[in-house]
Parts: sequence; C-alpha cells; structure tokens
Amino acid sequence: LSESISFTCTVRDTDNHSFEVTSPLIVVNPIPEANAYIEANGTTYKTYNILAGNQVLLSMNDIAGATYSWEPANLISNFIQDNHRIARTIDLPENDNTEFTATVTTSSGCINEDNLIVIVHKALDESYISASSIEICENFEVTLTAHPDGGTGNFSYHWTPEEYYSDPYSQTTNVYPNVNYNSYSCTITDEGIDDRANNRITKEIDINSLEKPSVNPELI
Repeated sequence: LSESISFTCTVRDTDNHSFEVTSPLIVVNPIPEANAYIEANGTTYKTYNILAGNQVLLSMNDIAGATYSWEPANLISNFIQDNHRIARTIDLPENDNTEFTATVTTSSGCINEDNLIVIVHKALDESYISASSIEICENFEVTLTAHPDGGTGNFSYHWTPEEYYSDPYSQTTNVYPNVNYNSYSCTITDEGIDDRANNRITKEIDINSLEKPSVNPELI
C-alpha cells in the first residue's frame, strides 16, 4: 500500500439480503528519506578521505520526531544531538576504508538506512627532509628534498621562509645557508585529503653553516 485506505465488504445471505461492513482506516506511513553525509569545505561527501588519527562528524538528514543510530557503534565516540542525528567518530585508525551505516526510525516506526564511506590513509608523521649536506661552508648551495610518507600521494610543498629558497613550492629546492639562520622547514600538504584542517605536516632540518676562515696577512 502506498496511501491510507479503508476497505468495504458486502455480505449477502441466502435470502439475498445484504449489508456492508467497512474496515477501520488503514494509515500507511511513508518510508522516511535516508541521506547520510559528511559536510565539509562547503559541500557534502558520501566518500571522505582523512589521515589516520583524526575524527569525522557524520550526519543524517533531519526528520522531525525521528531517532537515529550508527554502525559500527564501536567507532562512534559521542553524539552531537539527543536524537543521535549527528555522530562524532573516534580517532580513526589506518584502514583501507570504513563503511558507516545510519538508520533513521520515525515516530510511526518506519525505518530506512543509508551508507557513507570514510577512507583512512596513513598519517604523514614519518615524512622527512633530506639534504645534500648537513654541514657546509657559509653561502655554499645545499639541495633540500621533502619526502612525504603516507597520505594519498597528491602532495604540494611550501618551504619557509620563502626568500631562502630557489623554489619555495617545489619538492626539491636549493638553499644557501648562513651562520645567522640554520633551520629550514617544509610544509607537506596532501591535496587528496578532504579534511582540510588536518591534511598537512611541517618538517624541519638543521644545516650547520660554517664561517669562512679568516686569513691573517701577517702570517703569509
């Protein structure tokens, strides 16, 4: 049945007398709309990429009087609303993907469900910077390379302070260390991660810049 309806039955006896019996109204309640999503960056996602160790807010469309539940329950840390429409995950461990199922139950007892997927990539913690030399004479060139480890593989780079580098936005760049500044840093950003607040890491490397030796003319 797709709409509320009542039925009428006509009863006729052997003498051809008849009468009608009408059933009570059968109320057919609609199946609720179910739409699970993650809202971020001004859009909604059904599949969402994060780095391991971060949380996600999971949401369902709002239906008056409805209650909600989420599975797997062991990956939910708490709920933002009393009806459990918005759930916060735990710090999710590294995994290929995790499928969350949200179930909505209306006040009339009608049920529907929807799914979304969170893909959890390895964190960037093991990323590092290498140098062609970590000890060099002042104002000699050193080549620095950022080595991302983890994530989706879609990286951008930002070396700071920018004025020290031949190309502050390249994975590999050159720098001329001096005795007044010997710490160099690169922020590695994973552009494939949808969680823009937690998609980067900054790594540093120290280069020991040696002063040029002085020459005493009297000793020549």
